[in-house]
Amino acid sequence: MNDEANPEQTEPTEQSERTKQPEPEAQPAQAEPAEESRKPKMSKPAVLSIVCLVAAFAVFVLYLKSGEAVIPLQLEKLIIPADIAILAIAFISAIVALVQIKAAAGALAGRRLALLGIIVPIVVAVAYIRSSSGTAEQSQVTPTSQCRSNISRLAEVIGEYRRDNNGRLPAAGKWCDIVLERLGGDESLFACPLAAGALCGYALNKYAAEAGTDLPENMVLLFESAPGWNQVGGPELFAAQHRSRRGSVGIIVFGNGKARFISEEGLDGLNWKGVQDSESEEPEGEESQDE
Repeated sequence: MNDEANPEQTEPTEQSERTKQPEPEAQPAQAEPAEESRKPKMSKPAVLSIVCLVAAFAVFVLYLKSGEAVIPLQLEKLIIPADIAILAIAFISAIVALVQIKAAAGALAGRRLALLGIIVPIVVAVAYIRSSSGTAEQSQVTPTSQCRSNISRLAEVIGEYRRDNNGRLPAAGKWCDIVLERLGGDESLFACPLAAGALCGYALNKYAAEAGTDLPENMVLLFESAPGWNQVGGPELFAAQHRSRRGSVGIIVFGNGKARFISEEGLDGLNWKGVQDSESEEPEGEESQDE
C-alpha cells in the first residue's frame, strides 16, 4: 500500500517543478528597467562648461563679423574681458564636473565634456599669450583706433558745447579754435596718426553748421578730410585713409556721436544736408583693418 501511494505523491512534485521552470526566463525582462535606472546622469557643471564655451565662441564671432566700425568704443572695451570671464566660468565648471564625476563612481557622466571645457580655455590662453608676446614692446593702440578715438572725442566736445549753448554748434570758421580751447590746448586730437604733418585731419559738415539747433541724429557732423584748420565742407573734402577688405574707408561721426567707417562709394547714401534728407538712414559700419 505504501509503495502504491508513493508514485501518486511524486507526480505533483514533478508538475510543480515544471511550473517553476519558466520563472527564471521572466527575470531578464524585469531587469531591463533596473538597468535603465542605473544609467549615469549627465553632470550639470559639465553641461554648463560647454554652454559657456559656445557662448564665448558666439560672442567672439559676432565681434569679428561686426568689426570695430559697428561697435561703440565703450562696448568694444567690454567684449574681450567678457569673453575671458565666460571662458573662466567654463574652465572652473569643468574642474568641478571632473571632481563630481570621480566622486560619483560611475553615477555621473560627462567626463569628455569636462575635459573639453578645460582644454579649450587653456588653448585660447596660450594662443593669446603667443600672439601678444610679439607686440609687447609696441603700442597697443593702432593708428586706425587712435584716429577713431580722436574724432570721437572731438565730437564729444562739440556735443558739450551744444549743451552749454542751447543746441548751437561752434562757429563754422572757428570750430577748431573753440574745441581746442575746451581741450586745454591739446592739439594732438586734431590729427589722425596716418596723416603725417597735418595740424588737423578732420572737417565739420557745412550743412550741419547751418542747421543750427535742428541737427538730426543721423546727419553727418565730422569726417576725415584733407588737412586744414577750421575746415568746413562736404563730401568733396572726404579722405579715405584706412584699409579694409572692402577697400579704402574713412571715419565719419554722426549727430548722435556714433563713428562709422565709410567708403567713398557710400557717401551718397549719407544724410549730409539735414532736414532735407532726414529720411536717410544711418548706414551700417564697414570693417576696417590696418595693414
